Amino acid sequence: MTQSSLSSSLDHLTRLAAKPGVRATLILSKADGAIIRSTGMFSDVPSTDYSASETPASSDGPVTVEQSQQVEGKGFNAQDMAKKVFRFVAAAEELANGVRDSEEVKLLRLRTKNHEMVIVPDVIYLLVVMHDAP
Repeated sequence: MTQSSLSSSLDHLTRLAAKPGVRATLILSKADGAIIRSTGMFSDVPSTDYSASETPASSDGPVTVEQSQQVEGKGFNAQDMAKKVFRFVAAAEELANGVRDSEEVKLLRLRTKNHEMVIVPDVIYLLVVMHDAP
């Protein structure tokens, strides 16, 4: 990992985060999804407790509705969100490679009723910005 690669990724994230309505940002390791940096509504929210009957976000199974719901106004736990984003990017890359070998995912956007998540897969990092939906 070079310093110029990190500064380039931080510059890109800073440009994305400067947009109006940005609620949170994440920088994840592309290799394993580890959180390198998080800001905004991801901060200071306790991790979700999972019962034995629910599938934890780190498993290969589907995420239950209870796991994906968050208390309105409290934001998201960075650890849980990082796991979900990492799996989402892996699935998108698998889909892109299924269409054409060596295809590369450049940008992912996920829009919900209230938020939009923009994910930029870099060579070393996954840059994530969550903002209010337009």
